[in-house]
Formats: sequence, C-alpha cells, structure tokens
Amino acid sequence: LLRSRRDRLTGILNGVDDSAWNPATDPALPARYDARSLAGKQACRAALAARAGFGTAADQPLLGMVTRLAEQKGIDLTLGALAPRLERGELRAVILGQGEERYVAALRELAARFRDRFHYFDAQDEDLARLVFAGADGFLVPSLYEPCGLTQLYALRYGAVPVVRETGGLKDTVQHFDGRAGNGSVFKDADV
Repeated sequence: LLRSRRDRLTGILNGVDDSAWNPATDPALPARYDARSLAGKQACRAALAARAGFGTAADQPLLGMVTRLAEQKGIDLTLGALAPRLERGELRAVILGQGEERYVAALRELAARFRDRFHYFDAQDEDLARLVFAGADGFLVPSLYEPCGLTQLYALRYGAVPVVRETGGLKDTVQHFDGRAGNGSVFKDADV
C-alpha cells in the first residue's frame, strides 16, 4: 500500500527548537556566538578543552560526541577509528554519554591511555552537552541505524561539522560537502 501511494507520502524530519538551541542566546555557554561572529565559538572550544584537561593545541581538530552508549550508535566504529588517530596525535576528542558497561569500560580505558587527547564524560548533563556541541570542531554520529536523530541537528546549529554514517535520518539531514555544497561529512560503510 505504501509503495503504491508513494507519490502522496512524505517524511517529516525531526526539528530543533531554534529559540532553545541557539548559541547566540544559550545561557549554558561561557560565550555566545552566531554565524556572523564566531569569536564566542573559540571561547567555547577553549572551555571544552579546559574541562577535558587538554592543553591549548589549537591546530588539532577537537571532535565531540554526545550519545547513548549502545551498539546502534556506532560506538564500536568510534572506538576503532579514534584509537589510531589519537595514537598518532592527529586530533583530540570528547565523548559524553552513559549506557552499556562494555562501552563505558572501553571509553575509560581509552581516556586512561590518552589523557591529554581524549576525555570521556560519564554523565547525562544537558549543559555539558551544549558545551560539547559549541566547543567541538566536528561532531561524530556514526550510527548503524538512525530513524532521524537530533544530535546532528544540534551540531549543525552550534557550528560543529557533523560526521555521520549514511543511514536513515542522518542521510536525510546531512549532505556530504563536496567542495562546493554540503553541510557535513558522510561515510557509507559501517566499518572502521
């Protein structure tokens, strides 16, 4: 029935309340900013780096992730991809979330190995999540499946480039930047 009526059907994506999720007015941030003036984003980045215990290596990308720690969210992909890049000193990253104990343990171990480059916040804290969105350069959403999701939308709103797996609503909301157009980085295969 749905296939036969597909010309009359349309999906409705999740949305973000722009008044509640607005880096120009967000009281949870140490500094405010918008698309025309990004100085506040740099202050948020510095605050996130300080909160994570990082130095001031401004030349390295700072990646963020706010998620429920479950297989669906691509935590295995994240762990497998981050470890060698942290080992080579290519980036810094923070992950905020709670969930399955096997992922909590793996993230704690990664944080212990790379104290100056990776930090795991074992919490559910909306103000801290807002700081991660505001302070991150890139935002990881490598879900194995995702009906729609909101974190990539928050990341876009706060100026963090979403890095998403091409699936479900992530595919619908993030277009791979090809040098001319797009709003994020999209990868297809669910492998490291």
